[in-house]
Amino acid sequence: MVRYSTVAGIPLPDLVKMKWTTQERLDAIVERTRKGGGEIVDILMDLALRETRAQSGAAAARLVTEMSGAVKMHRIPQRAAGFRVLTAPDVPSLLIELGFLSSKSDIALLTSAEWQWVAAEAIARAVSRHFSTRAPVNRSGASISP
Repeated sequence: MVRYSTVAGIPLPDLVKMKWTTQERLDAIVERTRKGGGEIVDILMDLALRETRAQSGAAAARLVTEMSGAVKMHRIPQRAAGFRVLTAPDVPSLLIELGFLSSKSDIALLTSAEWQWVAAEAIARAVSRHFSTRAPVNRSGASISP
């Protein structure tokens, strides 16, 4: 009997259907674990991290879409970084940079109640839409149909 039945909420059989792993690989891991190996925890953490990174990428893309219609964006609005606080294995993470304190025009926007409202509304809309339509995605961020 397999102790772990899901990774990031996705049933193990679905991971096989999505070609993230094979049934043979899962069976081999379970067998090794039964014999005292702890590899399954590492594999499941890796799969969870992959899913979470993909969800973070999808959430970031949604955020860029929502914010670009509301506020001026940097010419490269979406980037990735390995900040420790952004690498939780089970929660998609976003870091939003709204301006530079070294820029007088950015300070003017950041201190404007109207701009704050528009930016906050766009962020809230992006987060809400991301989680209301959340579906499994592959490593490139593309949605996967069951």
